[in-house]
Amino acid sequence: MTDDELLRTFDRAGAPLGVRELAERSRLRPAAALEAVARLQRAELLTVVGYETDDTGRPVGPLRYRPREPRPVRGLAAR
Repeated sequence: MTDDELLRTFDRAGAPLGVRELAERSRLRPAAALEAVARLQRAELLTVVGYETDDTGRPVGPLRYRPREPRPVRGLAAR
């Protein structure tokens, strides 16, 4: 799955996603989804939004991610 396809998965969700939700929505294995998130973070295309929290606001779940805005221009358009 390409980076653009992964970013579209985040866009379609309309909300920050964790690695598990990304794996379910994109039909990737969890390990592949984790690698994809790491790759997108290194490319500065994703940002960490926060954690899943319980009713008291304590972190209880995994990190949540969303695409970085504005997205960096890549490829020929960057030149």
